[in-house]
Amino acid sequence: MILFVVATLVLQSYSRSTMASSNSPIKVSMSCSRVMSKLNCDFDYTNTASEDYYVGEYFTPLEGIYNRFLTITYQDGTDVPYMGILAGRVAATKENFKLIKAGETISASVDLTEAYTFDKDGTYTIVYDRPLAYLSASEMSNIVKDEELPQGGWNDVVLAKVEINLANTRDLAKPRFD
Repeated sequence: MILFVVATLVLQSYSRSTMASSNSPIKVSMSCSRVMSKLNCDFDYTNTASEDYYVGEYFTPLEGIYNRFLTITYQDGTDVPYMGILAGRVAATKENFKLIKAGETISASVDLTEAYTFDKDGTYTIVYDRPLAYLSASEMSNIVKDEELPQGGWNDVVLAKVEINLANTRDLAKPRFD
């Protein structure tokens, strides 16, 4: 019986979205699901181009949930505030980029309960709406290891959106500040 309830919660609380801007070589897909007391979102970054690309980690799930890269709203339009870490950054260098070979995908997962409080049962809209930094392998090869990347490296805004219905939100973990 308990297994059935958990399976039902996971199935009812799963949503997936895939979007990329029309000219972006990187396609981003996002899926979110509730697993026990956590709300996990998985992100896939797929290189749809015929050449290799590097994708910036800053302000993305690729580095974890160290800044606000999502906009979350409750069904009544109320914003769910980001309450997690706000990490300061030095300018990005080559070390802050991950290689995605042509046709391949890299993935990242974050637990939203580490940075957001979901305290009302109902439907939440989760939108990944940050600019994505990417450079082709040929562009990256022209950059010295510790050299700051050109500010123009921030490209298309990622727009991926999911809606998830959450019940028994009192059982979800809450952000910890210790």
